[in-house]
Amino acid sequence: SASKVLVFDSTCIDRISENNRISAMIVDAIREDRVEVFYQPIYSTEHKLYTSAEALVRIREKDGKLIMPGVFIPVAEKTGLIIELGKVVFRKACIFLKENNLIEKGIKYLEINLSAVQCVKEELAEQYIGIMEELKIDPKTINLEITESAALSSKEILLKNMNRLIEYGVEFSLDDFGTGYSNLNY
Repeated sequence: SASKVLVFDSTCIDRISENNRISAMIVDAIREDRVEVFYQPIYSTEHKLYTSAEALVRIREKDGKLIMPGVFIPVAEKTGLIIELGKVVFRKACIFLKENNLIEKGIKYLEINLSAVQCVKEELAEQYIGIMEELKIDPKTINLEITESAALSSKEILLKNMNRLIEYGVEFSLDDFGTGYSNLNY
């Protein structure tokens, strides 16, 4: 049998060290409540007013510096930390929606992103429904946004989660549509 040789050069070791540092930063941020959600308003040209907003996650370092998602989301997805991070973002978005009476202010719904990793977790639908029930959030005020790549992985579980959440009243949208993966009929 052929033997395999793995070579770890300084670049590979640096990448592993950086990923470990970012993973620890995510865990600390969740534990210390330094995950922040910003809301990008979405303007309707038809209605000539802001009708929705997209929840955008950031991590605040202990020194106050904001870390953008391009730095930590890929690591969170690779390590599975995206599951807990996603629940934190979803809960914070629901609390923001409720505490700020956004519906009364004309915001019809919040858009919240789901990663491919979250979409294929069997318990996703029940966890999110549990959060909405606990906080008394109207599911029609939530739009979960999935990417085309999320729609590609483990379609059976994704559809089960989507159908359960749709039955509950949550709406879905497709992000990055037209990047080459989608099957419109599917």
